[in-house]
Amino acid sequence: MYQFTNDCLIGIPEIDKEHEHLFELLNATNAALHVPNADVAGITNRLLNELYEYAITHFAHEEAYMLSIED
Repeated sequence: MYQFTNDCLIGIPEIDKEHEHLFELLNATNAALHVPNADVAGITNRLLNELYEYAITHFAHEEAYMLSIED
């Protein structure tokens, strides 16, 4: 299990919240894959796709933030 700890915080509340959610998605995916007789195809279709889509959204938010603070 991956722990979201204070050393993961970057000090931007919106981005920190998204990072925390990414940890939650990673942990949910990892836990689901370790269930005996897990439906790996179902897990892949649901959780990994959710993780993938959320990562795309998150990185777009980070990029927009970085562009907004450029000099």
